[in-house]
Amino acid sequence: GYAVDCAVELLQRHGAEQGCVNAGGDLRVFGRQPERVHLLSAATAGAIPVLEVSNAGVAGSGGDGMHVDGSTRQDVDPHIRISVVAPDCMTADALTKIVLADPRRAESLLPQYRAVAYLNDPHHPGNHGWRTIPASEDRPC
Repeated sequence: GYAVDCAVELLQRHGAEQGCVNAGGDLRVFGRQPERVHLLSAATAGAIPVLEVSNAGVAGSGGDGMHVDGSTRQDVDPHIRISVVAPDCMTADALTKIVLADPRRAESLLPQYRAVAYLNDPHHPGNHGWRTIPASEDRPC
């Protein structure tokens, strides 16, 4: 995430007014025009267009055996996918790990960073396994 933010800063310093730096899982969009971001979904095959992002960072992470649930100390389900939108990519990237490790704690933490998480869990009922943290009405960005 930090490297993506550095690349955006360099582009802006040299006069770029619109752009997207994508480092495969971490990206940041800047400028007046929003960019459509497709998020990897565990519930369905392929990518689903979920967001239009403008002047924000997006980072994704999944239960790939490298993350542990903060409450149970068990590996996170490998089918769960998290995407976080925050003002910058470094923050979004860091917060994906927190959401994976302890989604309940993340509910109170995300608003402090003006961030929102999109969690895709194929075992969660409704909305094809998608839910938003914090809830839609509480979203800070």
